[in-house]
Amino acid sequence: MEGIGLKASALAVDITPPVGFPLGGYILRQGVSTGVLDPIKVRIGCIADDESKVIIAGFDWIYIMGGWGKTLRDDIGVALKINSRNVILTATHTHSGPGIFGSSHATNNVDDFSEEEYLAGVSKRILEAVVELNSSLQYVKLKKGKEKVTPFGSLGANRNNPNGAVDENIVNLQFVDDNDEMVLQLINYSCHPTSLGPENLLFSGDFVGYGLNLLDSKYGGTSIFLNGSAGDVSTRFTRQERSVAETARFGNIFTEAIHWAMMTSVPHSGDTLNVISNMVPVAYVQIPGDAESEKIIVKIEDKLKKAEENSKNALSIGEIRRLESIKEGALARLFISKLGGLESIFGKRKMEAEVQLLKIGEMGILFLPGEVMTKTAIKLKASAEIPLMVAGYANDYFGYLVEGAEGGSEEYESLVAFLTTDSITKIVNRAINMIGGVNL
Repeated sequence: MEGIGLKASALAVDITPPVGFPLGGYILRQGVSTGVLDPIKVRIGCIADDESKVIIAGFDWIYIMGGWGKTLRDDIGVALKINSRNVILTATHTHSGPGIFGSSHATNNVDDFSEEEYLAGVSKRILEAVVELNSSLQYVKLKKGKEKVTPFGSLGANRNNPNGAVDENIVNLQFVDDNDEMVLQLINYSCHPTSLGPENLLFSGDFVGYGLNLLDSKYGGTSIFLNGSAGDVSTRFTRQERSVAETARFGNIFTEAIHWAMMTSVPHSGDTLNVISNMVPVAYVQIPGDAESEKIIVKIEDKLKKAEENSKNALSIGEIRRLESIKEGALARLFISKLGGLESIFGKRKMEAEVQLLKIGEMGILFLPGEVMTKTAIKLKASAEIPLMVAGYANDYFGYLVEGAEGGSEEYESLVAFLTTDSITKIVNRAINMIGGVNL
């Protein structure tokens, strides 16, 4: 390939904590990790044109908090002599990764190995990796693919209404060398990776980690997952059970859809990079008093008990799962309240949410610091003047970005939303302004 256009390099780094370290993601989980189903990884890509360079790191974590993330982004910026806004950190949102950033209430059973030590070690390994990637860049050509998951099996569904809105498309952007060998692949799909439940005590990337490992072993290179509008999309209505076997089944559906997106891919136009980043002031929502959450819990328990005792009140498996999730949301909100509020869990933080747009040729990738809802993503894509991926869980975490969340809704996402409705509206409006005709 001639020495023009984009360069790329990529690798995956094992960042599995020692067994006995807590897992994060489920308020109802009891106990700490007892083993490793598959390694926890950070998958890192370096992309460069003649003028700029971008690092994208995808973690098998529940989310990333901005304080730690900002320090790492700044350090990478210094190491590579680039603007820290050109460093993008994302999480797959596995619920079987390490319990960090307030995502677990279990006690660490690993003597002399704290969360701070774990995070410091991860930062060190990532800094070493990006220096290696910077020295191994190679010219690439780009291909893009798109495929619906549905023909290969049921994977993600709207978790509040099985017939509700959901984006069934997997979109991928492939960076390949002269021989069409994979160097880096960015994969955008929307779904909570929750084939493993709170009873699971093994570290795992869930079906996403399973699928990415399978892809990379089959096609080479490194695949990075950008979880999209997964706020209200999960395996709640599609899973047959929660088990290792179900993780493999979902992982194979996920991988097969990506395979066909690759097989039907077309050349991607453009060989330049552009990044813009805006900060939006936000505020935490006022957590209701304990009595309100306790009332919801009692009401749900009563419904479930009546359904169990009387066949006339029988509920479908899907409805039971939905009610259990609402109860879990009320329990989570009660847990936050009893601990003293959101600041008691996440600490004092700068109340600014970053909205970031990366343009790779003709494709835009919008990164948002929380859990994006399907209707919001649909609106954003309709507002964009370029083909757009929407990626949540990026650079920081401000919970569920539910537009209109305040006002008594008892869906899980609204019950545990961190931010005021006004704050979420500001984030979405800023994103629309950034994608709707801004000259990058």
